[in-house]
Amino acid sequence: MTKKEIAYTRICDDIFCRNLLPGSKINISELAEKYGMSAIPVREALTQLETENMVKNIPYRGYVVSGVVFNDFLEYSLIRNELDCLALRYGIAYLTDESLAHIKALQQKLTELYAAGDYEQYVIVNRQFYVALYSFAPCMKLQEMIESVTKCAYHKQSVLLLVPERMKTSLEEHDALICAIEARDTERATQILFSHRLNTLLQLVREMKYNLMKPNYCQQEVLTAFFTEEELKNRTAVSGEVEYWNYILEHLSDAKEVAIPR
Repeated sequence: MTKKEIAYTRICDDIFCRNLLPGSKINISELAEKYGMSAIPVREALTQLETENMVKNIPYRGYVVSGVVFNDFLEYSLIRNELDCLALRYGIAYLTDESLAHIKALQQKLTELYAAGDYEQYVIVNRQFYVALYSFAPCMKLQEMIESVTKCAYHKQSVLLLVPERMKTSLEEHDALICAIEARDTERATQILFSHRLNTLLQLVREMKYNLMKPNYCQQEVLTAFFTEEELKNRTAVSGEVEYWNYILEHLSDAKEVAIPR
């Protein structure tokens, strides 16, 4: 990898892991020092990230992390979920002992990271886990579509870091998914993956509903991650958006409900 590519990956990871929050100013010198490189590759990476709407270059202020539009985030997440389920079908059709071993190795790594409380590295490896389900399959156009949708909104921050209590259950659902994949049970595997992803989004939205009832709701991280300070002043409008998505996600969950062993 070139230094620009390394800087690009590191900045994306910092945004995804919420080390660089939406709306925050990016200090190029600090990042260069943190990544052990000059400012040039960092600037080059930021230029690329600007074209992907990950950052914005504001006159007289410099680069800032782009905000996340709540509705877009959830809609893109649902699209990504459907595409991942289709890609998983390819993955199972072309599954080898080597690819299955890689999936299991990533799950073992996730288990170790969770036990160690290293949640930041956990969510990074978690992304690798999902890609490993189909990366070896001959479906390049589909994989390009998934990457494109991911860059639109999905990878701007980790949902699991906003609802870390979901991690333990998520790991258990991974185990059920791996069992279905190993059995080459395509229908069950895709049902588990769909429900697994949907459950995470549902927990996020329910957490938002709960926090909106608090007197200091404007200061709750699960809300400030998606809404600006100005938007949060209108609690009614924010509650309406959250209620809408709670309805949609619950409806989708009921429509594709599947029992996942614990």
